[in-house]
Amino acid sequence: MCYAHCSPTQQYYYGGNCVNVCPNGTFFDFTNVYCYDCNALCLTCQNSSLNCTSCSGTFLYANTCVTQCPSGYYGQSNVCIQCSNSSAGCSQPLTFSTSTSV
Repeated sequence: MCYAHCSPTQQYYYGGNCVNVCPNGTFFDFTNVYCYDCNALCLTCQNSSLNCTSCSGTFLYANTCVTQCPSGYYGQSNVCIQCSNSSAGCSQPLTFSTSTSV
């Protein structure tokens, strides 16, 4: 257990070493004072390996990383965002931009 081996400045245990913070891709377990790896799909997670807080190469939806957002959502910046109209099949953000050329 980490209590006996780590110092007050490096109080968490991960990968055979004491660290001052849990590294990205891990979550902190208060019971064991240990950093555990997140699920492989999660970039970051909290309180459990399956409770994703961010994703890489996939979209975050309901604390899970998914390859495709469900009906009624669209993907933007690795997050599924609910459509703002009643159409269940939206696939793009419901905003537009204009540009002008001189």
